[in-house]
Amino acid sequence: MVYAYYSTGYINGGLNIEGNVPPKPFDPQEIKAYTIGSKNRFLDNTLQLNIEAYRYDYTGYQLFVRIDVYDPLTGTTNGAMNVINAKTSKVTGVDINLDYMFTASDRLNLSTTILRTEFGELYIPANGLAGIDGYDITGTDLPQSPHFAATLGYEHTFSLENDATLTPRLQTRYQTGVWVQHEEKLAGCRQEGYHMSEFNLTYGSASGKYNVNLWAKNLENVAVTSYVWPNYRRSIMDPRTSGITLSVNF
Repeated sequence: MVYAYYSTGYINGGLNIEGNVPPKPFDPQEIKAYTIGSKNRFLDNTLQLNIEAYRYDYTGYQLFVRIDVYDPLTGTTNGAMNVINAKTSKVTGVDINLDYMFTASDRLNLSTTILRTEFGELYIPANGLAGIDGYDITGTDLPQSPHFAATLGYEHTFSLENDATLTPRLQTRYQTGVWVQHEEKLAGCRQEGYHMSEFNLTYGSASGKYNVNLWAKNLENVAVTSYVWPNYRRSIMDPRTSGITLSVNF
């Protein structure tokens, strides 16, 4: 199946009230999205291959930033959160997903994304809390937009003598570096490329009434930054985590 579609989207503009007298307006965000793709099955339906290419054109891309506001009545400078707009930002990408069951018991999955993004005209105002002057990030990547990412997984199902099944699965994800948010000069804002793996071992009863899943995530125990704030405060993804999940069907 081959398909294509075009869509538009819209987010209202408004007024920045916090720290602004009179309030300062910000523009609406608009998007024009173009998509073309293909869904396919080959080799007697054992191989599924889906490919999708897309282009998003943004006008007035909205972002929250912290600004410094001077209060002449108290003689102090305080922080306020305001919305600003980037001009004509762009996202272009290709997603490829492959699912191959090459035997009755063996399954291979591969998903990849190739991505290019670009902010339009965008100036980040000074942030006194972080001790950073204003700066221009026109032409840089949007946050959380790796140029390349891929996830590879493999599983094998063992049939036991009591007709139950035991299925181990191992998968790993790799992605290139990203800016975790748009204020790129904040300390720790750049997350370099990494890979992260997980393992699952699932026991399925012969009756299908219950499953037991032993799992472990982030086997490498890598610290991946997901967001940052001024003064090097940051959120990170979960460390190596393991557990057991029991599922029962009534």
